Amino acid sequence: MEVSSIAEQLFFTTVKVETVDTQGNRGVGTSFIFSIRDGETSYLFLVTNKHVIKGAPKGGLLFMRGAQGKPILGSRFNLELDNFGEW
Repeated sequence: MEVSSIAEQLFFTTVKVETVDTQGNRGVGTSFIFSIRDGETSYLFLVTNKHVIKGAPKGGLLFMRGAQGKPILGSRFNLELDNFGEW
């Protein structure tokens, strides 16, 4: 899929956040990928609201896979993390 509009770019930089709190309750939120360039170096950040991850000992990030700078629709990568709220 060719990503050409700003709306499409925003859609494909959004990352789903899934959490599990200490009582086992599940939560869902969103984050987005943000890039800052410093000379020849680019730094990538994942940005979300504090309340999305606060107090969550377990969590996961659901990324859309891509190839050659284009998203692969229906293909995802799930990154599961312990001590999630401490990152």
